[in-house]
Amino acid sequence: MVYKFAHMADVHLGAFRDPLLRELNFRAFSDAIDICIKERVDFIIIGGDLFDSNVPDTSIAERAARKLREAKEHGIRIYVIYGSHDYSPTKASMIDVLHGAGLFTNVSKIRKEGEKSYLEFAVDEKTGAKITGISARKMGIESKVYETLVREPLEKEDGFKIFVFHSAIEGALPKELSFLDAVPLSWLPKGFAYYAGGHVHFRIVKEVNTLGFFGDNRAEGSLLAFPGALFGYDYRDLEATARGERRGFFIAEFDGSKITSHKFVELKPAEILLLEYDATGKASFRVNEELFEMAERANVNNKIVLFKVYGELASGKVSEIEFAKLRDKLLEKRAMSVYINKNSLRGREVETKIQRHYDTREEIERAVLKEMLDKLKLENERLAGSRGVELALRLMNVLKQENAGETKAEYEERIVKEALRVLGLGREGEETATEASTKEASPVAREETPFGQISLRKFWGR
Repeated sequence: MVYKFAHMADVHLGAFRDPLLRELNFRAFSDAIDICIKERVDFIIIGGDLFDSNVPDTSIAERAARKLREAKEHGIRIYVIYGSHDYSPTKASMIDVLHGAGLFTNVSKIRKEGEKSYLEFAVDEKTGAKITGISARKMGIESKVYETLVREPLEKEDGFKIFVFHSAIEGALPKELSFLDAVPLSWLPKGFAYYAGGHVHFRIVKEVNTLGFFGDNRAEGSLLAFPGALFGYDYRDLEATARGERRGFFIAEFDGSKITSHKFVELKPAEILLLEYDATGKASFRVNEELFEMAERANVNNKIVLFKVYGELASGKVSEIEFAKLRDKLLEKRAMSVYINKNSLRGREVETKIQRHYDTREEIERAVLKEMLDKLKLENERLAGSRGVELALRLMNVLKQENAGETKAEYEERIVKEALRVLGLGREGEETATEASTKEASPVAREETPFGQISLRKFWGR
């Protein structure tokens, strides 16, 4: 018997301030459900971030609930996990509400026994598929679950198994996404036929055995897959789509033991046109003229238009360019929506203050860290250049993690251990951190001897 399931992720319902883009985003989800019904899939996996926030706009939640009910009425079960956007450690999530209403099943069922974490399977009644997974947490708190997960019962379970997760995976990312905080391959349990990922907004499909995933034949024939964003949730996603990134979801077939076919279903709720203009070396009045000429020539009818203007003006100010009128002109030509990105455009008058403008937070962080590290003379080579920047970014991600209902001492100990793991200090460093975090000391002593100071001093070469 051959069965069929769909795998989508990063839907981000409720994203975008522009009402039209928000509606197109919902249309992508609605179209995906319609295709699943037409294709007669047996069940649907949603790998996190169904909503853009844990408590979305009520009108979006109500429409989503109706669409989910439509799938259920056609006999299609839906299995989900939290993504980093629709999870909150302190508030109820819409995922909990819809799970409680029976519209889908949250398969991230974690049972704690002391320091150990156990997962349970949800068994699809129609196909017998066994589904489990680990939800995302803000800033990677889920790493603690992975580290304490007891994998043996999961790996020994027979049958067709799917593991759902919402994390980037080391070794399965393209170079341009290397900045993402990723989970080691070894943290995932062995022996699953399909690893259904979310969080990465680009489409990735890998045969697990080609990644050196587990080093044994139990990985043969298994797939690790990220469908990418269903539509997108910000300008960067839209620009990636305009540059050729396909948006949609996967449909896979299986025979009860292994995947027999796997295809990508592309969604195109709207055409996106990217217009780019380099203003370097030109006066502001000339830039203004040429932008309007570009707008006049462009075929923007019924398209989302992204107008990216960058470079350094030879004279004049950015404020002298009539961007509002440019937007109005494009809308008059019946563009569906217009997004003008001038973040990388600057005038000569700010040259002494700004050497370069960056589009994203990650680029700004990298630039600032590189500048600071270049000024320091550190003995340890791991801290120099790009290696030092990457290490600093990983440490920053550790320090940004939220307290997941832990005591202050537990939270501090976990943060220190993870920081020392990033630094590669090993067991000795972890023991030093633990001792320091639990040691009874006076305020003066604590100030003089912060967590793991001895091991950290060795690392930093001081």
